[in-house]
Amino acid sequence: MDDHEAFPWVPLLANQLLQLGVEPTRGRDVYIASDYSGSAPRSQYDVIGTLVVDLENSRDWQTARLAVRRKFLADGRRMAFKNLNDGSRRAALVPFLESAELLTGACIVLAVDKRIKNFGGFEGIYSGMEERKMLSAKWKPKSFRRMIDITHTVSALISCLCKEGQNIYWISDHDDCFASDVHTEDTRKMMGIFSSMHVHFSLGEIALGTTVLDQGDRFEEDLASIPDIAAGGLCEIVNNMHATHGQIPNLRTEAPEVTNKSALIQDWFFFDSTTLRKAFCFVQPGPDGSIQLGNLRYPSPACPPPLSKS
Repeated sequence: MDDHEAFPWVPLLANQLLQLGVEPTRGRDVYIASDYSGSAPRSQYDVIGTLVVDLENSRDWQTARLAVRRKFLADGRRMAFKNLNDGSRRAALVPFLESAELLTGACIVLAVDKRIKNFGGFEGIYSGMEERKMLSAKWKPKSFRRMIDITHTVSALISCLCKEGQNIYWISDHDDCFASDVHTEDTRKMMGIFSSMHVHFSLGEIALGTTVLDQGDRFEEDLASIPDIAAGGLCEIVNNMHATHGQIPNLRTEAPEVTNKSALIQDWFFFDSTTLRKAFCFVQPGPDGSIQLGNLRYPSPACPPPLSKS
């Protein structure tokens, strides 16, 4: 069994992004930021937000985001979906997202139905790696599964959104994947394993870091905040849709009602940007045991989510 047979969502995701016009980045240095939503027990989906950008051609974003900080976030506070009830962050939300439109790259949000077990890995992967002494840290089951899903998703996106010779700098929030030096080493190892499975060209430097490394201008924080906000807002959308239909339906459907902050995020995410391409994909079990992967496109009042399956 080859890697695509073991993980059929990888080629399906690549095909969806191609159809949506999400092209590989061109710059020498590619920055990737990621975040995760859906850990609440009531959430029916694990939602992974990933930002892949060419910062060399995103200089206008640097200027714009610093202007937003001076006006709304002069005290250095971080933008985050869970903190948008704060007055300053709420006032900064639309200008912050508007500044993100000046980035060159892609923001990909992937919602994975929790009924799919072992999305990023396979049954017994943790015990097998422990027996072979391939892990340095002790992982809680949920934290390990989350790390596997994120590293596998990021590796799959590198395979279709990056090119030979590019340097990859992955920035993440200081979450379970980077809870300690040994957890970081395990995350780095899994990144290498999944990248070797899917990336069939030579990359330059590959570096992993967290927002803890921020030097004070909130550069890393602001990059990580974009997929954080996108994943948080779109997580609410798919969960409300699931509550109504029991899944994401393969038919024309109205956008579900969401909170005001998620509605603002939805309007931004589905705005047709010229430089920051955005895609909201989902993975759910098919009726015949297959895996279906589709995409949602709003705010069109009646837009069917195209499905692929394997």
